[in-house]
Amino acid sequence: MRIKATLAGAIALLVLTPASASAAAECAYQGGYPGDAAPKKTIAAWMANGAEAEGIPRELPVMGALVASGMRNLKNGEGDAAGFFQMRRGIWDQGPYAGYPEKPELQLKWFTDQSKAVRERKLGEGDAEYGRDPSRWGEWAADVLRPPEHQRGLYQPRLDEARSLIAAGCAAPGPGDGGQVVPDSDVPVARLVVRKVQRPLRSGAVIAVVACPNVTCTASARGTVAVPGAARVLRLRSAKRRLRPGQRAKLRLKLGRRAKRAVRRGLRHRRTLRARLSVRFKSADGSSVGRRTVKLRR
Repeated sequence: MRIKATLAGAIALLVLTPASASAAAECAYQGGYPGDAAPKKTIAAWMANGAEAEGIPRELPVMGALVASGMRNLKNGEGDAAGFFQMRRGIWDQGPYAGYPEKPELQLKWFTDQSKAVRERKLGEGDAEYGRDPSRWGEWAADVLRPPEHQRGLYQPRLDEARSLIAAGCAAPGPGDGGQVVPDSDVPVARLVVRKVQRPLRSGAVIAVVACPNVTCTASARGTVAVPGAARVLRLRSAKRRLRPGQRAKLRLKLGRRAKRAVRRGLRHRRTLRARLSVRFKSADGSSVGRRTVKLRR
């Protein structure tokens, strides 16, 4: 399934593991930047997780970084270039990306921002299929990184290598993760999409988008909101849907009357509150759990 780029949320693929397993892990790197000395596979998984959260193919930043820097956070590249994507200091070391050579998170943000901008421009120019075909992702990476014309063909051949690195990085336990997920193209996968910032006083609910691309499954969601000054943690109303293979649905965790009043009071004194969501996917093949934290605003 393809999630529209306008859905700015956190996306993760959840492997459905046997119900008897003690814990289910997500096939995505969980945590912040792993460090310059981390193995390429770990950095690749970190990049893939960040890209997918922005609606960009997981492989795209890895393909770009393999060509631009060999997947290294180079502090002094050619000329004034630096970082995984060899961004020019004179152009990008300012504004929202200031300090990027020492902050790989900003480098990845730059790449996903540029990727979305390029895609929107190409779609606006009438290329309705831009970004859909993996055999053209090298063209997309080149449009973002703008290498000399004779080097534009270097990105597409790195697709398979990018996929291998991501798979290996996903298989390794992430920070604080005691489990291990073995990627397998035949393993059924669940998809969870949650906007990082939501306005429940307008919609009346906190929303999660769920899907099970390969199997029939049941998705059940629960959530809580911690409001300073409230007597106890507030519970959102649970939501549940049975999904056909490939079907996508919204789970609306509604605010009851008491929760809505408390959230309104809390947001009146604070800019944001936080809701914690837990979504459990169950199928005949097993189960998996995805957890997300959402910022709530007025």
